[in-house]
Amino acid sequence: MNPALTDETSQSSRPGGDPGETSAAPPVPLASFGWLLAERIARAASAVAVTGMVARHLGPSEFGLLNVAASATTVLLPLASLSAEAVVIREIVRRPEREREIIHTVLALRVVTGGVLLGATLASTLLPPEGREHAVLAGLMGLALIWQAAEAPETAFRRHQRARFTAMARFGAFVAASAAKLALIAAGAGTGAFACAYAAEGLFYGAALLAGYHAAGRNLPPARIDRGMAGRLLRECAGPALAATIAGLALKLDQLLVMVQLGPGAARKYAAGCRFTELHFFLSATLGIVLYPRLAECHGRAGAEYAERLERHFELMLLAGWGSGLLVALAAAAGLPLLFGADYTEAVAVVWIQSGGALLLFSGVARSHHALLTGAGWTLLASALATLAAQTVLAWWLIPAHGLTGAAVSQGLAAIAGGWVSTAILPPLRPAFLHQTRAFAILLRPWRWKAALRLAL
Repeated sequence: MNPALTDETSQSSRPGGDPGETSAAPPVPLASFGWLLAERIARAASAVAVTGMVARHLGPSEFGLLNVAASATTVLLPLASLSAEAVVIREIVRRPEREREIIHTVLALRVVTGGVLLGATLASTLLPPEGREHAVLAGLMGLALIWQAAEAPETAFRRHQRARFTAMARFGAFVAASAAKLALIAAGAGTGAFACAYAAEGLFYGAALLAGYHAAGRNLPPARIDRGMAGRLLRECAGPALAATIAGLALKLDQLLVMVQLGPGAARKYAAGCRFTELHFFLSATLGIVLYPRLAECHGRAGAEYAERLERHFELMLLAGWGSGLLVALAAAAGLPLLFGADYTEAVAVVWIQSGGALLLFSGVARSHHALLTGAGWTLLASALATLAAQTVLAWWLIPAHGLTGAAVSQGLAAIAGGWVSTAILPPLRPAFLHQTRAFAILLRPWRWKAALRLAL
């Protein structure tokens, strides 16, 4: 355990603080969520200006190549990191005395998986003759697959609700990378240099996390890497990592099918609507990860206690899902025509339908927590495959007949199949089915709101 991070001992909330220092009160999930949300808003707002300047400097062709390399790296990041955050938090909760050993083992494991994926990426670009000219760009951008390993200590900060440090570290890394990009623009640099700058942001963030984590535990003995633990984590995280990768592909599938079946004009309108609903993905993931440590602490206690906690976990996630859905739907009604023009009014219906589907997204995050706590991570992969298959079949059927609305409906129906129906079908998930189902009606059960909201305090 890293004493300077733990909240149970009421010691310093500062990652680099001395173990002897005390804090007035341990952080709460709501405060962690606020820090992460504020950082994301600040980073997104600033990124618009920086990205626009880079795009103008490189031109459409070179900037397009840079985006392709960045997208390929983004798709592979869940595999490189093993999507291990929830599993690692669970392990730290169960074995707090081995926290540093767990973090060091995960770091080494992520270096290996990132290196393998980077090698595979470079090999794939070198095989076709026309792709060899892009190998250097893919390799430079793909360095992020290695450097993501340095972000392993983030899990410990998240487990102890120390989001302020991670938020400040991430924004600081963004500022440093943005300054590098502006310097490259002034120097008239080419695409390769900007690929390095984009990849370096992850390196800056990881370095800050490592420095903060080791400073907090500077008086502790060195931790070793447990090969047995590494093998077990690799086996357990394989399913969730593949599921996260498939889910990332599924998010782009509907846009690709709209492009193929309806053309570029319709694809632009559909993509504009999807930009609004991206907020659901960030809010559900961020809220889920700040609530998860307390659910993990409760798991393993008396069955009735965990069952009640799990239901409130679902209810709070769904309460947030309803709020997110209504907020985005109302914002799109006015914002889409205002930002993109009257021609994009058709995309408002897309946002409304996808915002309804946000309920499945928020409840799916809560369900994944239960699956990972019970060692049933493979069910996430099964659900992701079911969602992808249903979406593919439904989209080919509904898009030609109903256009953009058909694409959104196919995505929503696929989410119901993979995110709710599969809960009743897959045996390890069945105990959560009733909790998940009742939570969808949380707006009609106001007497449950206070108990659910208390989880965030």
